[in-house]
Amino acid sequence: MSATSVSSSAPRRRRRLNFRKLAAWLVSRVTSGRADLWLVITFAVVHALLWTRILIDLKAAQDVHMDVAEAFAWGQKFQLGYGKHPPLTGWIAGLVNAATTSVDWIRTHQADVSVLLFLAAGMIGVFILVVCPAEQGDEMMRLAKNIAELGTFANPFSVLATGPTAVTPPLYPFMLAGFMKLLRVSSWPVAAAVLVSILVNAITASLLPRISVVFYGDAVPGVIASILWLAVMPVMPGWDTSYTVMGLIFFCILTSSFEDLDRSNEARLAARWPVRRVTLIRRMRRSDGRG
Repeated sequence: MSATSVSSSAPRRRRRLNFRKLAAWLVSRVTSGRADLWLVITFAVVHALLWTRILIDLKAAQDVHMDVAEAFAWGQKFQLGYGKHPPLTGWIAGLVNAATTSVDWIRTHQADVSVLLFLAAGMIGVFILVVCPAEQGDEMMRLAKNIAELGTFANPFSVLATGPTAVTPPLYPFMLAGFMKLLRVSSWPVAAAVLVSILVNAITASLLPRISVVFYGDAVPGVIASILWLAVMPVMPGWDTSYTVMGLIFFCILTSSFEDLDRSNEARLAARWPVRRVTLIRRMRRSDGRG
């Protein structure tokens, strides 16, 4: 018999996991400098997943973990320290709790939120007007002046008399011309246009939660959009940007109300149709019996 056959016929020994060899391999990998970063990342990920699974199994029967309850108690008051821990844990728990409570309050008090947004937009608009006064504007103001003084929708540019024009939509210049006709003092029409622009921006801020309910069924995205609108809303008496935004919002809300009305009418007709059908059948039977 050859040595090859003897070695092949001998039973194979199963390799057992040797923790000393594993520890020596880990130490060599860490100290070699070749794969130390990936080894640390892998160890951290495995450690986090393992302990997450362990805690889920161990604490599933408990109502609230003791650390969670402790963090919640710390979050009730924002302090510079909480006994045995730095303040960051309590601050994070307090902010999360405040955000969750605010979201629930927004959903249950949509009318109050709209009023607050309206007032905030008005105050911000007045503040912007005081800090940075709005400019009069160019094309639309010149068109309004020509309409009020000459009765022509023409010459929107200062460099050249171009005659009748279609460079801008006519509705806003006609409104500005109405201000100029009613308010004879030269500076008052611009002031009126500024105040109306602030009012329109405030109405837009208050309506965004309502349009969010129309599209998403929730007012929270609309409140976020209103906060962003407060940061970028223009106060420009010479342009119709704010009026366009408000007009689009009113259009969407109006069409959604018509859709709701159609659905309610369809529901009423569907509810009444069986009764009408039974009445029609009875009348047909009576007429056949008489015939």
